Amino acid sequence: MLACLSLLTAIAAPVAAQSDWSRDAAIAELKELALTKTPMAEWKARDAKIAAWSERVAASKLDLGDHRFLLGVAAYFGKDIDGASAIMLAELAARDGKLPTSDFDMIVGRTLMNRVILAARVKDFAAADAALGHAMRLYPEPAMVARAVRTVVGDDETPAAVALLDDALGRLFADARVEPQARVAAVKAMFTPRQPAAAAGDKGGAAAVKPFSATDMDGNAVSLAAMQGKVVLVDFWATWCGPCLREMPNVVAAHRKHAADGFAVLGISLDGEPGQERGKPVIPPAKDGEMSAKIRAKAKELGMDWPQVYEGGGWETRLAKENDIKSIPATYLLDRKGVVRYRNLRGEELGKRVAELLAEKP
Repeated sequence: MLACLSLLTAIAAPVAAQSDWSRDAAIAELKELALTKTPMAEWKARDAKIAAWSERVAASKLDLGDHRFLLGVAAYFGKDIDGASAIMLAELAARDGKLPTSDFDMIVGRTLMNRVILAARVKDFAAADAALGHAMRLYPEPAMVARAVRTVVGDDETPAAVALLDDALGRLFADARVEPQARVAAVKAMFTPRQPAAAAGDKGGAAAVKPFSATDMDGNAVSLAAMQGKVVLVDFWATWCGPCLREMPNVVAAHRKHAADGFAVLGISLDGEPGQERGKPVIPPAKDGEMSAKIRAKAKELGMDWPQVYEGGGWETRLAKENDIKSIPATYLLDRKGVVRYRNLRGEELGKRVAELLAEKP
């Protein structure tokens, strides 16, 4: 009898705990999980807790009311951009574009920026435009959203693509948060030609990569000067960068096809050590540390058979700062003389341009 009572008590305990879980408590719990700065080494554990939070909301049938958009926030941490953005857009539409709190604006804005990019990448410009306004309004750096649109639209001159880019530019110029100088700088960066003139002595103008020396992850010295005579792709990327990873198979294919002919790739990782923050001093990589191991594993998984430079720092990485890298993937294709000829090539275009430069006389 006592055993039965104990079993009933054990079964009833979680139910009671769920029934006592109020809407305000649930909101406060997710706020603590999602908005507290978390070292990279603890992201996996944090994301698991957020997933458990979402499951508990569903199991308890808790009504989040005007905070239902938080289910989208939880989906974002579960790497479900489509599901997250669908919830967020539905809630924004139901509330005339207004959220009950500004605490989650950065997460919602980042989610919808990713939605814009993913939709535009598959030419679904209507879906991209549906998320664009909210993304630029909620994300704290609207210029970054506009630049992302320009990058993914590229040279597409179809009416829908042009309309999306025009919308992004119009919102950028109408946004009072953006200082005039920052606005002009963003537009210049967005429309810098990807193929500068290659006249004698031309170093690629604004698209040039500053000469540098570094040490790769295997302890070998690397420099652009030492690579002259080859066609070189300098690739700024990171393991956390979805667009970088989606583009990497094209880089791998070009490298495998043309490496024997004199094509080389140099990767520069913008990953950061646990605890690294934007605007803070660089935390040097730990010897055989977790992040170094993660970069090596990702490179092996994707077939990135070329030198990788990792100096720690994330966005504060020395080579990223020296070359004014504001978004990734950022790639520079140099000819045999070390002149930047193309920037941010995507898809099969990379292989075509590599073959073109390899065919030029040294």
